[in-house]
Amino acid sequence: MLDNTTKEIENIIDFNNKVSNGIKQEVLPTSAQSQQDKEKLMSVMGHLRDVKMIKDRTLNEIEPMKQTIMLLKKHQIKMEEDYLVKLENSKTALEDVSERALGTVREAILPLQTQEAGNINDKLRKFNIKVHDYRVEFQSKCPYHISNSSPEIIKTAYESIDLYYSKTCELELEASDLGNL
Repeated sequence: MLDNTTKEIENIIDFNNKVSNGIKQEVLPTSAQSQQDKEKLMSVMGHLRDVKMIKDRTLNEIEPMKQTIMLLKKHQIKMEEDYLVKLENSKTALEDVSERALGTVREAILPLQTQEAGNINDKLRKFNIKVHDYRVEFQSKCPYHISNSSPEIIKTAYESIDLYYSKTCELELEASDLGNL
C-alpha cells in the first residue's frame, strides 16, 4: 500500500511539473504561422487537455490516499518521508497549475486556437474535395471489366490498380494526419 501511494504521489508531482513547464512556453498571441509556433500551440493545448481530463479525478483520489497514509501510520509502518505533507503540497500545486492552465493560459491562446481550428477546417474541406476528385477519377479510369485478355492489357490493368492503391494509401495517411489534428 505504501509503495502504491508513494508512486501515486510521485505521479501527481511529475504531472504538475510537466504541465507547469509545458504551459510556460511562450505562444505569441499575434500569430502561429511558423511550424515551430504551431507545435508550441499544439503542445500547450495538449497540456490544457491533460489538466482538464486529470484534475478532478486526481483531486478525488487525494482523500483516499490521505486515509491510506493515516492507516499505515496507525499500524506503525516506517515511512522515510512525511507523505501527508508531500500529498498536501501536491494537491495545492495541482490546483495552482490547473487554475493557471485553465484560466490565464487558456485565455491567452484562445485567439490562436480559434485561428488554428479555422486552418484545420480549411484543410479538411480541401481534403474532402481531393477525396471526391479521386473517387470520380477512380470510378472512371480503374479497369473494372476487361473485354480482351491479352498479356499487355492485363499488365496495364494491374499497373492501374497498383497506382490507385498507392494513391489510396497516401489519402489514408493524410486522413490519419488530419484526424490527429
